Amino acid sequence: MMGTNHYFLTRKYHKCASSPDLKRTISYCTTPGGDIVGNIALIQYNFAKQEHAFAVKPHGNAKKNKVPYTRTQDSTKTLLQSNLANATPKEACQKTTRDLGGTLNARSAGCMPRNRKQAYNMKQMNAGVSQESQSKDVLGSLLTMANDEKWSDSQHTFIRSIQTHPNPLFLVLGTTTQFQNLKAY
Repeated sequence: MMGTNHYFLTRKYHKCASSPDLKRTISYCTTPGGDIVGNIALIQYNFAKQEHAFAVKPHGNAKKNKVPYTRTQDSTKTLLQSNLANATPKEACQKTTRDLGGTLNARSAGCMPRNRKQAYNMKQMNAGVSQESQSKDVLGSLLTMANDEKWSDSQHTFIRSIQTHPNPLFLVLGTTTQFQNLKAY
């Protein structure tokens, strides 16, 4: 019978892709309910033989670039996002780097914005989102989308029918393939 004084030791093992003899072990204790005790985990790095230096492999999706990929931390992206609200990508990137203490005080490469292109892409993504969020008329936007699809390629039409009366709003959505599958089954 399990009581409140029982704990489970959980270990997760990972192998480094750049150096297969380097293994990382994450250990933590959990309660029977699955909560991590004290929100504490032990991370241990071990080489199979002798400790040695190794080169980090480039990102798996990279075709030409041989520079290793390092993910930017969420806190850095949030700060960059707020700086982009009233600055150009170049200025926002520089201000974010200054706000984080400069490159000399960085704890890791993920602490800093990757480059100006990252800031530019982030600003472009937000420009599209803000334009969509400015549209308050959801039904008007839906009717516009349906009309645009009506005049485009019929194979890729998704909005099939919009009925606004009697209430509630009734929509028929689906691709041609989905409707063919419905007929088959």
